[in-house]
Amino acid sequence: MKVSNRFPLLGERLCLDLVNTCRLRDGESVDLLEDRPALAEWLDAQASRIRWSGPPVDEDLATLKATRAAITPLLRAAAHHTRPATPDVENFNRLLAQPAPALQLEWSASAAPHSTVAARHQSAVLQHRILVDALGLLAGSDCTRLRQCAHPGCILLFVATHPRRRWCRTDTCGNRARVARHYRTHKAPS
Repeated sequence: MKVSNRFPLLGERLCLDLVNTCRLRDGESVDLLEDRPALAEWLDAQASRIRWSGPPVDEDLATLKATRAAITPLLRAAAHHTRPATPDVENFNRLLAQPAPALQLEWSASAAPHSTVAARHQSAVLQHRILVDALGLLAGSDCTRLRQCAHPGCILLFVATHPRRRWCRTDTCGNRARVARHYRTHKAPS
């Protein structure tokens, strides 16, 4: 996983990494996948998990934003231990039911065997992969460990690897909480 300054939390499940491309900044929602260069940067940051050929096109951006829009309400509902709206589940299932383009095996003398897909179908394959990952998270045992960061100004999601984990990252949101707590306890009386 490559480090990226634009994307604050990478290395979670792929579906969560996509959902976490929306965040809050000064109380306003910010879309980190605002354009094709931003998508290209996200794909590059995910290069160890996603094989992508060439620069993304507008259709790729639209497909991944539609995927994110479909999985976000379901994952947020699960993180808050609530049931998502029926239309959200239906939309997710409609996308999941779409056939994924066929993958092919490529095996040459100069490279290890790997799967390929025509460039025009890359986003559809990635969409299907992310939807299946979200389904696995929502229907699997990790669903009970899905959390939203406890910092009031953060909406990032993660799977808690430790029962006491509350922050998306301890060096950012966790540190902000510690600083605020320290300030409250050591604040001079007025």
